[in-house]
Amino acid sequence: MLTIKTDLDRGWVLPTFVLEQYHETFSFIQRHIVKECSWSQLEVAIRKRQTAFMQGFGTYVAILPQLCNQVVGGDTHRSLPITAAWNLCDLSSDIFDDLQDRDGKDHIWNQWEPDVAISVGLGLLFAAQRCLADKSIPAEARGEIGHRWADTGIFAAQAQSIHQRNPLTTKTYFEQLIAKSGTIFSTAAWAGAYVGGATVAELRAIQDYGLALGILIQIRDDCVDLASTQILSDLRRGVFTLPVLYGLQQSQHPRHSQLVSLCHTGTKLSEPQALTIVGILDEMQALPFSLAVAGTYMSKAVSALSCFDVDQSRYLREYAQYVFASIAPQIDPKILTNGVMDKQGGDHIVQRIGDT
Repeated sequence: MLTIKTDLDRGWVLPTFVLEQYHETFSFIQRHIVKECSWSQLEVAIRKRQTAFMQGFGTYVAILPQLCNQVVGGDTHRSLPITAAWNLCDLSSDIFDDLQDRDGKDHIWNQWEPDVAISVGLGLLFAAQRCLADKSIPAEARGEIGHRWADTGIFAAQAQSIHQRNPLTTKTYFEQLIAKSGTIFSTAAWAGAYVGGATVAELRAIQDYGLALGILIQIRDDCVDLASTQILSDLRRGVFTLPVLYGLQQSQHPRHSQLVSLCHTGTKLSEPQALTIVGILDEMQALPFSLAVAGTYMSKAVSALSCFDVDQSRYLREYAQYVFASIAPQIDPKILTNGVMDKQGGDHIVQRIGDT
């Protein structure tokens, strides 16, 4: 059975600045949303989110706009409402994703009736809009951020609907990965830097960083899912992530025809069939390959920060490196150079799997 280690999540010591920004973000949500709404289920969902993300790189995820504001020398108080909106939108997305997948994840909202979960998810989206309208965001920035935020959400929602209906190729996988994760992280990062007074060049760098980071995180999640019961849920619903798509390309492997047959039955897979697919992917080394691709995007994220002072960009750099390090032990050391993906090798991998 495929295995992956994520123990670093429990041993990571968070920098003081990161913890401070995390607590400030949820204090803002508490003051401006929870106390004013008096909605018990919404409050419970937010509290669960706050507790779950206060460890490992989840804390960095939660304060991405703050970190991007900090790296350009901005006032993090101005980006605080944006960071609050980022968390509320992400939480809403988690709720709707669970409703769509119906995979029984151990989240509090999965214990609610669907109509309650839907209502809370919608409420969180409107709460995020309220945060983005906060007057601590400069007036000239509110409209621009609101438009980009909405466009990104529409783009992601459309990609999610297509993802649920159609089998993927590697090309469409990356197109949807960019839409559902890459552009979302890119927009959140851009917004934090934008209110921080970033230059055009700095904004471009931050957007590139966010795009690579979002892709990296999604590939990481796909790799972790492959080693958990989540992959069984995905496979049985006909959802193919990168490891599966890689396996389908291995036409010279002796079990390739069996994999193709199982993946294209046209009916919902049984659990034994899904487990057989996982075993074939293990033989094909699909997990190390996918992790190597993740390493490519870690390198892209770190490279995007080259225009910033090394000390100033420390937290963003650590963020990307930590996401990768949490799963890197699974990769053949020959793929890595000094602990970082070799640029030529990484580019070669990306070329093999499609235009990203």
